[in-house]
Amino acid sequence: MRLPYGLPREELRPYEKAVSLDYVRVWLSVFLTIFLTDSRCGEITFLGPVPYRSLSDSPFSVEGLGSTFYLEDFETGMFQHPDLAIFVGATVRQPGPTTDSVDGDDGIIDGSGLSGHSLTLNGTFEILPTFPLTYQSYFNIFLPASTSNAVGFVWTDAFAYHDLGIEVQLRDSRSFQHYFGTQFMDDNFTGETAEDHFIGVIADSPITALNMVSRSRGFAPPDERFELDHFQFGVQPVPEPFTDCKLLLAIVSLMGLRRHPTSRQSLAQNKPLARS
Repeated sequence: MRLPYGLPREELRPYEKAVSLDYVRVWLSVFLTIFLTDSRCGEITFLGPVPYRSLSDSPFSVEGLGSTFYLEDFETGMFQHPDLAIFVGATVRQPGPTTDSVDGDDGIIDGSGLSGHSLTLNGTFEILPTFPLTYQSYFNIFLPASTSNAVGFVWTDAFAYHDLGIEVQLRDSRSFQHYFGTQFMDDNFTGETAEDHFIGVIADSPITALNMVSRSRGFAPPDERFELDHFQFGVQPVPEPFTDCKLLLAIVSLMGLRRHPTSRQSLAQNKPLARS
């Protein structure tokens, strides 16, 4: 807004205040628009943790199972889709006294995963110089040739003091990271399934890699017990942005466009004065 010239200082103050408010509205609208158009507005949606006992508990639609959607349950003792999903440093765990497979893989849901198969991930271990020290292990899963925009897995076993995070790499070079915490983990490693939870992600672009981070602070793990099952990937509908997110973006846009009414009225009623 252009200030009228030739007015005394005390009469200019309402105009100066109106101009300041206009600048605040514009910059606030720019900042909030950038802030709100991130993952919360539909680019990527993280799912879970969700309790999981069988495939029927998956948040994903499995209508295209075997054609546009795939499941690795490791029950054959090997990888069923080695051309689509590459597990780095992973081994299939056979049925045994410490195996924690998804509960329903043995045909019955009885609280035990000892009779099924699962996947043990042997990641890259590092120590971060924090206080207390942070111990991290990284596990990588690549999907180089797939068009999957959805990936998920069931976290079946880990130490209770570990945090789990995943970093998602998209084909268009974007990446997103999220930490889920460990509120559902326990320190039992004899096949109990009460702590088994699904974790997943749906993106608006094909996913090329999923990097998992298992992290603990102040306590060095005696070994890296990271076990998963029911690795799921494929094509899923992209969730629509939340309604409240759309509403906020509309309000923010109006904030940037709206001018102070007092300033418009004042300019209409006051003609510029001639310089003396």
